Amino acid sequence: MNAEIITYFFIFLLGVAFVLPACYLLVLHFDNKQYSFFKKLQWTGVLLLGLLCLWITVPSFTEMVFRDYRVYEKDTKKLLYTN
Repeated sequence: MNAEIITYFFIFLLGVAFVLPACYLLVLHFDNKQYSFFKKLQWTGVLLLGLLCLWITVPSFTEMVFRDYRVYEKDTKKLLYTN
């Protein structure tokens, strides 16, 4: 496997690992007064960090999965789009 693909998978899984627990805990702790404001703020930060990771990687994954990337011919240097 290419190192770039491994990096994309790592960042994507990191984003999923941040978003899912943060959403779950924010929903549980939203109206609960037992948890402090800073704890809620911390989980909001984790959620935003996970969303950033997903925002960076998802467009690249769709290009890889659907093979919608640019290919250059060696001879004519024309830009080809694969379908």
